[in-house]
Amino acid sequence: MNGWGLALLVAGAGAFGALGRVLLDDAGLALARRREGVRGLGAWPWALLLINVLGSFVLGLLTGALPSGSIWLAVLGAGWCGGFTTFSTWAVLIGADLLARRWRRAAFTVAAHLVPGLA
Repeated sequence: MNGWGLALLVAGAGAFGALGRVLLDDAGLALARRREGVRGLGAWPWALLLINVLGSFVLGLLTGALPSGSIWLAVLGAGWCGGFTTFSTWAVLIGADLLARRWRRAAFTVAAHLVPGLA
């Protein structure tokens, strides 16, 4: 497979991963709204934690199961897992907590994502 073909496969897998993240995050917001009313919008982002930990877990499984340099590792690992997980949203949430001087919440968010993600 040439470089352009691989790039298209990775990009397509990334698009499907991002779509999965958006759908799961929206489901989490809908559940929070249903359980807590409008206050659910400010609730701690449990769906984001699930997304990032699940994506890290899948990437770990793929890395262990597929040979280094595999096309499928690039497509599923960099593409799907890269699109599914989100560092930017995580960083924005932590930044907002720091600006609002919610130190404990920011520290908890960092630890809650990093510890299981690395494990």
